[in-house]
Amino acid sequence: MSQAQDHQLFDGILSSAQAEAASLIERAKRDAELISATYLKRQQDAVEQEIKRGTLRLQQLQRSHESTLKALQRKSEVSRSMRLQQLVLDTVASEMEKRIGSSEYRQMQIEWIAEAAIGLDRPSAFVYCSFKETIDQQVLTQAQQLIKKMIGKEIELKYGGAVLTAQGVEVRSTDGKVAYNNQISNRLKRMERQVNELMGQTPCRSE
Repeated sequence: MSQAQDHQLFDGILSSAQAEAASLIERAKRDAELISATYLKRQQDAVEQEIKRGTLRLQQLQRSHESTLKALQRKSEVSRSMRLQQLVLDTVASEMEKRIGSSEYRQMQIEWIAEAAIGLDRPSAFVYCSFKETIDQQVLTQAQQLIKKMIGKEIELKYGGAVLTAQGVEVRSTDGKVAYNNQISNRLKRMERQVNELMGQTPCRSE
């Protein structure tokens, strides 16, 4: 092979090698760009996911805060309502105690005894009151008359004594097995619903 042919062969090999190297370099550039773009996309996606998670967590914390705040407000309203209710009941009990001995209170005793005797539904019963009060035969007689007027039945009432610790009356069967408690504290408990309804209609409910 001549020297000219050798040069031509080497030039062809070199040219081919250079073309392949250029192709490899171009491909490497494209791969690098693709990798870079993929990495940036993943990085952007990761940032967006973190933002979404952070926003979601913030929303959850906000809802939790609002729920806690509402619960505290409800608890405060219930506590305030209970204090107001107790104040009403205490005031009523205090006012009732002041009326002991008055003609107005005497009439209430008659009505309470009649109510309790009707609720007890026995042909005869004993009537008890607190040590602060007095019940005489006239009160018992008028209570019997009221019972007769209201339900048309005659119930014999006898005074049992001033043995109750709390204000009001209690009517018991003669065998002592059944009783109808009409003490002030029990009457107020039975009226709690009405008290709550009245409190619910006051302007302070919306404060």
